[in-house]
Amino acid sequence: MLQSTILVIGATGRVGRLVVDELLHAGATSPRPWFALVAHATVRLATGDSAAALDALERSALESGPMWASYIPLRDSAYNLVRGSPRFVALLRQFHLEGMAVASTRQRRTRQFGKH
Repeated sequence: MLQSTILVIGATGRVGRLVVDELLHAGATSPRPWFALVAHATVRLATGDSAAALDALERSALESGPMWASYIPLRDSAYNLVRGSPRFVALLRQFHLEGMAVASTRQRRTRQFGKH
């Protein structure tokens, strides 16, 4: 539910960034929730900022390990913006998740070609 909410808010631009900025800055006075950086990444993905999204995913991986991959399923279209990026592929490899991304990409392509 929270993931969907943040993605929808992120699509609205400024409001999404403000919500996620609150999550990110919460860590200054108390422990930041594990999902704060991933939430930040989803807003950046929704607004088309692939570089900032990858920065946030990489920082999340450093802080929380592979937890970022459980926030939004890897086959979700939210990752389409960065799916082909060498940085995203490196993140997948770091946690041995690249097979999941390849399988889901093939499934999506099969469905797309089947419709035409």
